[in-house]
Amino acid sequence: MTIPNHVFKCIQKARGCQSFYVNCIDSNTSSEEIELLQGLALDTTKQIIKIKEFYKEKNGIDLVPYHLHK
Repeated sequence: MTIPNHVFKCIQKARGCQSFYVNCIDSNTSSEEIELLQGLALDTTKQIIKIKEFYKEKNGIDLVPYHLHK
């Protein structure tokens, strides 16, 4: 079974959010803002992991790219 297209798009959007949050950090960003943006990026990472775990458990779909398997 393959990943549903809407789920793939969801994961892609979430990865875009991660990148966006990290790219908001520049030399003018305060330490408090950095902490906030890093926290938001981490929350997004947790959401992606949750989606991947759901599909692995419920459908046996492994969303981790083959080259990242140990």
